Order: sequence, then structure tokens, then C-alpha cells
Amino acid sequence: MRQLLAFVFAMLLGFAPSYALADERDDAVAAARGIMDALAKGQFKDIWQTKTSKFFKEKVPSEETFLMNLSMGRNPLGAIKSSQLIDVAFSTTDPGSGYTGRIYAVTFKNSYPAGSFYERIVVIRESDGLFRMSGVWGTPAPQ
Repeated sequence: MRQLLAFVFAMLLGFAPSYALADERDDAVAAARGIMDALAKGQFKDIWQTKTSKFFKEKVPSEETFLMNLSMGRNPLGAIKSSQLIDVAFSTTDPGSGYTGRIYAVTFKNSYPAGSFYERIVVIRESDGLFRMSGVWGTPAPQ
């Protein structure tokens, strides 16, 4: 009986990391969705203040630059009509920026009055355990 309990306990411990990773992935996707929703609603100042990582803020010349770039790029799209999660990729390093940590790239296919676009939100896990934006990219989706 003691061996059986030890075996069951060991098996449960073996599955714990996969549950933790699933929870982390879910947290990253939820953060990316929140950022995507805020982008679609034009809540750029809120994104800068609460949803943007310290790492990304250090790469952008100023809050004003950030707000201007988002306004110029997103306002012509119009209101989001639909959004579909396409892909979630995980990494611990980004050779392009030199960042090392928990990185999730979450790709959506979004439809706007101006057309459909693939939009990727990259979030990183910060020291407080929350995922915040470290990058955003978009490209037209084929019709």
C-alpha cells in the first residue's frame, strides 16, 4: 500500500509542471487578448500605462511616440468585427532583442472594415508574474 501511494504521489508530481505551463500559457493568451481588445478600442494610453512591459518601454523613445504610432497605424482600420486566435508560440530567448525570459507570441486573425489582418502580440512575464506587451506586429491576411 505504501509503495502504491508513493507511486501515485510521484505520478501526480510528474504532471504538475505541465499543468503549471498550461496555466502560464493561458495567462499569456489572456494578457494578449486584453491588449488586443484595448488596441481595437483605441485605449492606447491604458496599454502604455498598464499593459506594456518595462523592457519595451525602454526601447521606445517616449510615451508620446508610442501613442502617435498606434494612432496612425490603427485608427484607419475601424472597429474590430471579429477576432480568431491562430497560434501561440513560446520561447525563452529573443535573439533579435537579446531578451531572455518567458516569451509568448500570440497571433490573431482580425477582421476590420478596412480588411483582415494577422496581428501578433508578444508578451513577456515580468518580475511581478504578470504578462505585458513587448511587441506588436500586423500584416494583411489573404482574402
